[in-house]
Amino acid sequence: MPWKSLLKTSVWFVAVVLLSGNPIGVSAQTRPEAGPFDASQITMQPPPPEGVAVRAGRLFDPKSGTNLTNQVILIHGDRITDVGPADRVRIPQGARVIDLSGATVLPGLIDRHVHLIQDEQPNEARSVMSGLHYALKDLNAGFTTLQDMGSPHTYATVELRDAINKGVVPGPRMQVAGPQLNPRASAYYASPSEVTPFGLGPGAPVWQLAQNVNSPWLARAAVREHSHYGTDWIKVYETEDYEGGGYPQPAGSGAFTPDGKMINVPSLTLEENQAIVDEAHRRGLKVTCHA
Repeated sequence: MPWKSLLKTSVWFVAVVLLSGNPIGVSAQTRPEAGPFDASQITMQPPPPEGVAVRAGRLFDPKSGTNLTNQVILIHGDRITDVGPADRVRIPQGARVIDLSGATVLPGLIDRHVHLIQDEQPNEARSVMSGLHYALKDLNAGFTTLQDMGSPHTYATVELRDAINKGVVPGPRMQVAGPQLNPRASAYYASPSEVTPFGLGPGAPVWQLAQNVNSPWLARAAVREHSHYGTDWIKVYETEDYEGGGYPQPAGSGAFTPDGKMINVPSLTLEENQAIVDEAHRRGLKVTCHA
């Protein structure tokens, strides 16, 4: 049972199964022969009080890298309470049994770096729906936990995370960073026609660029803003500068000069970084960086 303590099951118990060495889909709409998806065939019922038992013909143990045979997984509420050989783990009377005795079962996978809301949407409602769309794609692929490492235009990932946690919508567990802290980019910006704070000039404002982290104290203020809005992480950009080619990037530009030299110009000062990390840790947040 080396992975029992690591898992907290999703509302949807997601398993990747292999039957006779061939992958089979976990949902009907993934099979072409199933025809158009019929939502009326979906039934969502709460598990019985006795819980759910999964019979696994093979159970992949990621710590040892081996398949355990003839295993039983017991689930009560949203917790895996026991895992072990079928001759040891007793299935409670009345429990719902999912028979995967001819399949291989994997524990839920974790993706530590996704961007569910990468493109700017016309409003926050569309942002949440776009994020939910991609979150469900990940969940149906076996990823029960996602770490969203930044949405340049919105804090909508916070609302999506909370809706999933409250059971309003199905989805994977999420940790989110909100808009990244990014004081510059790979090319200079178009200048405004009148005096305008940086990041709020021509075109739609980009939250990622408008947070003004141009000193240790302003950097702390930006971290506090993220904390107020409920993020789990602070995402910072460390290596972008105006020496790149901008967008669209011609060949040989962006992170590299035309002769192939990598551009490594720090975006933040040491003091700004120290302030960001210190303020984040004071508020129980962690920091991750793009480099």
